[in-house]
Amino acid sequence: QRDLSDKFGDPVFETDNNNNPINGGELNEYGLQAAYSFLGVANRAFVTRADIDLDEIQPSASAPAAAPANGTYWFDTAETKYGIFEWNGNAVTVTGGQSFTNKVPLVITSKTNLVGNSTTGDPKGAFGAVGDYAVRTTTTENKVYYKNTSGTWVKVGTADWVKSWPTITGSTANPTLTNSQTIVINGSTVTLSGTDVAAMVLAITGAGITGVTAKVVDGKLNIYSDGSSTTDGSTDDDGAINITAGATGTLLADLGITAGTYYAPAFEIAPHTAVPAFKTADSKSRPTGSIWLKTTDANLGAQYKVKVYNTTTGLWEDKNAPVYKTHQAALFNLDKSGGGVNLALGDVYVQAHTSLAENEEFDFTLFARNASGSTKISSEVITASTFAAGVFNFTLAESKPGQAALDSGVALAFTATGATTDADLFASAINAHGFNNIRASVDASNRLVIEH
Repeated sequence: QRDLSDKFGDPVFETDNNNNPINGGELNEYGLQAAYSFLGVANRAFVTRADIDLDEIQPSASAPAAAPANGTYWFDTAETKYGIFEWNGNAVTVTGGQSFTNKVPLVITSKTNLVGNSTTGDPKGAFGAVGDYAVRTTTTENKVYYKNTSGTWVKVGTADWVKSWPTITGSTANPTLTNSQTIVINGSTVTLSGTDVAAMVLAITGAGITGVTAKVVDGKLNIYSDGSSTTDGSTDDDGAINITAGATGTLLADLGITAGTYYAPAFEIAPHTAVPAFKTADSKSRPTGSIWLKTTDANLGAQYKVKVYNTTTGLWEDKNAPVYKTHQAALFNLDKSGGGVNLALGDVYVQAHTSLAENEEFDFTLFARNASGSTKISSEVITASTFAAGVFNFTLAESKPGQAALDSGVALAFTATGATTDADLFASAINAHGFNNIRASVDASNRLVIEH
């Protein structure tokens, strides 16, 4: 026992600030105490010391963190400027009217603030206040939300967001209206049955006009579009609402609405050099609540802070992270001469509106260059049963240096024979077109390889 104490010291057991023992504490030297007790009844013990840094299991008020792996990316949500600008479409005679206001969003980094505690859920109703914007960063596709007057979070750019802001607002509160008078909305005659604004709302709702709803707000008539309303039956009418007086009466004037065509709230993605045409004097003026994602960093525009860890320096190093809508636009702007071949491994850009299959909505994804040189894609091994005999049609498009968009897709075809040589026929059909940058080949395993 004396030799053990001389070699390893006396066993240490932790106590708190009041000198109370911390039973079960991770730093209590139970192993050394067990060896000491054992040597009270024996004369020899073999001891193995564990390679543990006890300082690393000392309690701490802050979360412990080891150094990240080299090349780890960090989206610094606190330092990022999101470039959200909300439009005030009030008449220029109103103080603060016809202008953009920068909005700083709440940032959601934990699923506890999301419906169902799911990383893909919408923000919970208990989170944030009416009028707030929020960025959900719990998945790689970061979505931007607005909390409307109903206390519901809606993704900016969706139909639910569009109808959260009135397209038309009457200027007269609590007017006395004349029963049986009419107005015309998008070609549909709306007949009032009553004498107040609530009755007008019922009449508009009952008319069943595509994409159009109404409600009373502060005694005034508010008319909403969900983005699908149209004045001419087309599908590209920007959520327009055309409103005119009926055949007789003063109903429109009594409501404080000027006859004309009004357009639904819009979400636009553009740099500071292309300010959205939302003003009254513009061809398609937009109401209050419309949003501009300013993709460049001038005057509080988007400035996404992306950093990468360097184990050599032990520092997080800033990465340039410009904003573009497509991979092709990023290639064009970041490498005009090479079309992407000159980009370095790890170069970053932010793609705005990632969900390209949807209507233009507010989300963004960070992309990093993960390979250098050419792009290659390979098929599975092509066997005699891969293709049945017959004609197969496909479309192929390529990007080119100095060109901001993909070429138009080229319709191609090859005639399969139901043999392993179909791989060669497929490759030949691609190469025969004579693309500038695309080549096809067949590897040793009989896989089709397409290279840009």
